[in-house]
Amino acid sequence: MAKLGVIGGILYLLYGVVCLFAVMDGIQIWFGVNSFFAFFIALIIAYIPIVATVAGFIGATDAWDWSYLQAGALFFGPMVVYFLIAVIGVSLTSRK
Repeated sequence: MAKLGVIGGILYLLYGVVCLFAVMDGIQIWFGVNSFFAFFIALIIAYIPIVATVAGFIGATDAWDWSYLQAGALFFGPMVVYFLIAVIGVSLTSRK
């Protein structure tokens, strides 16, 4: 079971890095700054949930040429997965 937690942690870290780069590219498009400054601005903005989501959405759609559905899956997909895991967990534990 511990291996599953390690794998989950590594996947979550990789997901965070991809989202950080999407935010960074969104900042580059919005403000026209170079990658060096965009990286540090993205580190700060990543802690502001709504702003980071909007900047990442812009980065994924405009810089990476993703569709709105793909960008939505990147930023809202984990919430759907967490919700499904919670619902399945509650349904399994509530049965007697």
